[in-house]
Amino acid sequence: MARIPLVTRDAVPPTEQAAYDAFSASRGSEPKIGPYSIIAHMPEMAQRLEALRTYIRKEASLPQRL
Repeated sequence: MARIPLVTRDAVPPTEQAAYDAFSASRGSEPKIGPYSIIAHMPEMAQRLEALRTYIRKEASLPQRL
């Protein structure tokens, strides 16, 4: 049993359900384990963090020589 209960869509305030849905969709499902299950308690921040993660993994690049 987790020390912090898992968040569900029903537990999220109605004003943040759109952000929760977007975060869950970008992850492929509702987060059940790991740090994303904690971050999901703050859907607006989770959505912004996911955008940053996507940018770093797929769009950003560094030159070979630093």
